[in-house]
Amino acid sequence: RYTGSDRWGQGRAASWRDIAALCCALDYVVGLRRDGTVVAAGQDTHGRLDVDSWACVRTVACSPTHTAACLLDGGVVCTGNGSRAYEHTDGWKDMTDVACGHGFTVGLDSHGGVRMAGGTRRLRERIKRWREVAGLFTDAAGRQVYAVTEQGTLLSTQRLPRRVKRWENLVYVAADGRRLMGITAAGELLRTDGHRHGRRGRTASTG
Repeated sequence: RYTGSDRWGQGRAASWRDIAALCCALDYVVGLRRDGTVVAAGQDTHGRLDVDSWACVRTVACSPTHTAACLLDGGVVCTGNGSRAYEHTDGWKDMTDVACGHGFTVGLDSHGGVRMAGGTRRLRERIKRWREVAGLFTDAAGRQVYAVTEQGTLLSTQRLPRRVKRWENLVYVAADGRRLMGITAAGELLRTDGHRHGRRGRTASTG
C-alpha cells in the first residue's frame, strides 16, 4: 500500500507485488522484489530510477542524490547524480548492507566494518572508528548516518542525547530532523522527540 504525495508518480508503488523491502526519499520510492530485482517510481532526477537491470539484490537504499543496492555476491551498484557520492563503490567486495545520503554512500562488510564514498571529512572521520556494526541507516534528509551494533547499541555521526545512548537490543532505527525512533529485538518502539536539540524522549510499546 502507498500513502502520501503522488506529485511525481510515487503512487504507482501501490500496484507493486511480491515486494520484500522498500526505501523512499522525498520524491521517489524504490522496491526490492522477492526475486532480487528492483522497481522504482517517482521523480527520475539524474537517473536515480535506472534500476530495471539490477538483479540478485540483497538490500536497497535511496537518497536525495542517488540510489544504491547491495548484491548477493557482496558487490554494490549505484545510479544517480554525482559520481563522487559512490566513487569506487564498484570495487567494494564482501558487503552485506548499504545506505546512502546526500552525496555519500556507506557500506557494511561481513566483518562489521564500514566503508564510505563521498561525504564530508567529518562524516568520514567518525565512521572510520565504527566496529562490530550490524546495520546501517541514514536520516530522512540524507545528512547523518546511524548504525546498530552487534550488541544492539546505537552509533551516530552526530551527538546523541544521553537517553538514546542507553537504548539497548536495537535492530532498526529511523530519524528525521526532530526525532529518532528505534525498534528493539522484542518489538518495543523507542522514540525521542526533539532529537536535534536533545529534548527528553518518550518510550512506548508496540504491543
